[in-house]
Amino acid sequence: MRRVASLALVLAGCSEVQIVTTPKTAAPDTDTPGVALDQPDIEVEPLELRFGQRPVGCGSEPKPITIKNVGEAPLEVSEIALRGGGYQSFRLTNAQPITLQPGEKVEVGVAFEPLDLGLFDKANVRVVSNDPDEPNVKTNLKGEGGEYLQNEDLFTQESQRDVDILWVMDTSCSMEDNRNGVVNAINNFIGQFVNLGLDYQIGITTTDMSSSGTQGRLLGPVISNATPDPVKAFKDQMNDPLAQYPCANDTGTSCGADSEMGFDASHAALETHKNKVNNKDLVRSDATLAVVVLSDEDDGSTGTFGGIFASKPGEYVTWLKGLKPDPDDVSFSGMVGPDGKANPVGNACGGGLFSSRSATRAPSYHTAIKQTGGVWANICTFDVAPFLNQLAYVAAGLEFRFPLSRTPASSNPTDFTVWVNGQQVSWGEPDGYTYDANENAIQLHGPAIPEPGEEVVVTYPLPAGDCFTGDTGTP
Repeated sequence: MRRVASLALVLAGCSEVQIVTTPKTAAPDTDTPGVALDQPDIEVEPLELRFGQRPVGCGSEPKPITIKNVGEAPLEVSEIALRGGGYQSFRLTNAQPITLQPGEKVEVGVAFEPLDLGLFDKANVRVVSNDPDEPNVKTNLKGEGGEYLQNEDLFTQESQRDVDILWVMDTSCSMEDNRNGVVNAINNFIGQFVNLGLDYQIGITTTDMSSSGTQGRLLGPVISNATPDPVKAFKDQMNDPLAQYPCANDTGTSCGADSEMGFDASHAALETHKNKVNNKDLVRSDATLAVVVLSDEDDGSTGTFGGIFASKPGEYVTWLKGLKPDPDDVSFSGMVGPDGKANPVGNACGGGLFSSRSATRAPSYHTAIKQTGGVWANICTFDVAPFLNQLAYVAAGLEFRFPLSRTPASSNPTDFTVWVNGQQVSWGEPDGYTYDANENAIQLHGPAIPEPGEEVVVTYPLPAGDCFTGDTGTP
């Protein structure tokens, strides 16, 4: 699940103990008033593990529990043990006493192998340590002995983060109706942030890197929840002469820049001009960063104006992720053409300008989208509302896609069950769930997308005979 966000939108096995040292970013322990700052502080994740249904004697692959020391002194873990009713149907690996220095963590494996039919939901893994206010921490375990192999995944929607947004618009003449479509729907996009109570910031630039173009400069002041009328401010900036090129005729001549440079433009906006005029106020250190492109062409960057990419998505993603200490705080999204894998030659859709939609395939943009967990929408169909709705959640560090831990035996919707906040969700759009076989993920839509803190539980069948044959540890 993801975290707080700055959004840049471009429109154009467990057999050994493993200790990992991580940078210390946690605040001092505030669990109990009066606890000294130089004390150990335990953190155990997750606090619940679900294994679904398995036939008697059919073991599962171990699932990890992570034990961290986020305190200021060594954490002495004296016991890691199975407790509670039915604990004999579970197995532990790496469950020995250990000392964790500040910033260190260790993983413990837990497997489920039911000894009988029925529900096993009373067992837990107890971790005993010298944490002064949490000496005993439990991870609850849940599994079922049954006739069929069935897996169950549990997800928790994280808290939303502050969000900064950069829109980079394709200003070529063929994009005029697309730009207008976004402008007309922007109230719903901003409304999502208002409903979530987010502190957001929005900046707008274009893909035009020509001498007369924006070259990454924002079209106006940063728009935020402090702006009196943010929707009007957005529309006003989109009507700026640099964002609106009059078309001389239906052939598209005398239009804006015909080379759309989304990578170069966002680089210039976030790097070259980051300390100049309006740009310097856009990106905050504690917000996530998302880049989203709206364009009917793939990236045409040439390295103009300090850019380094020249349509090299791998290099661009590396630079983009490097803007934040946590690379997961960055995403790149886009409403562009398909990736071109099926048929890489010719247009992705349609015919000429103003008769039917025309767009090229966009493999460079698709690479950036996939490598950063962004959102893609097909500009050929130009369904703006769902795209903006999903984009708002990604920008805020919230999830609507939930990758499954195993591959289902079937993609038939009747073989899945999905609950959100204890309520079963129906199959299909616009307010239920769908399954993406390519990503092996459940996707929630509209009101089915969970609010911060809400749980998502997904149950699905596993292939027959899919019993784990490796080391499942000891009961």
